Amino acid sequence: MTSRPLQAVGRIRLGWIVAALAVLVGTVAIAFQLSGPPSEPVGGATQKSSPLSGQVDPGPGRDFMAIFDEKQPLFDPGTETSLGQASSLAKMTVYEPQAVSGSTPETWVNPETQEVGLRYGTGLVVYEVPWPLSADDPATTYDRQAKQWQAGYTGRISGHPAWVIPEDSRAPGEPPVSVVHVNIDGVDVTVYAKASIDEAVAIAESLQPVASG
Repeated sequence: MTSRPLQAVGRIRLGWIVAALAVLVGTVAIAFQLSGPPSEPVGGATQKSSPLSGQVDPGPGRDFMAIFDEKQPLFDPGTETSLGQASSLAKMTVYEPQAVSGSTPETWVNPETQEVGLRYGTGLVVYEVPWPLSADDPATTYDRQAKQWQAGYTGRISGHPAWVIPEDSRAPGEPPVSVVHVNIDGVDVTVYAKASIDEAVAIAESLQPVASG
């Protein structure tokens, strides 16, 4: 029986391996295209049904609009505190909108997650959380999410990256409120307002650091 040269056998076996790898890679690529990329977080929270409920989580079994209910905690778990104490408890800079100056917000904080929430009556909530160090830069993330959800538009507010979502954007699961995400020096601040988008942007433009007390 005629034997094949070892080099020829090696080439044949290498060809089989390359072909098998090509099939495997192609299968993985097709599977990724079918499933799509995983949802990304905005700020420190996990993306859920929409870009809005993915930001502030009212707590188990609660509707998103519960964040405007003064009879309920802003988020759970969370503790009510003073505005002046929020920065030290969350160990980050907290921002307050000057456009509603004269109004003292109901202030909530979760020191473990560094979440801070300011609630002004039943029509305005400002939610703040540190931007994850592992995440892409805010401008890139906002652009990608706006395209992914086909919701709102991106740009800058007072020089900071922002994502503006009018209440009629009709993103999946979006509640009927105007939303503005703005990243200020590593703090992701989100304005939820039962108001026009122009008013929500004006509130975001007026954000200033709160003095620790």
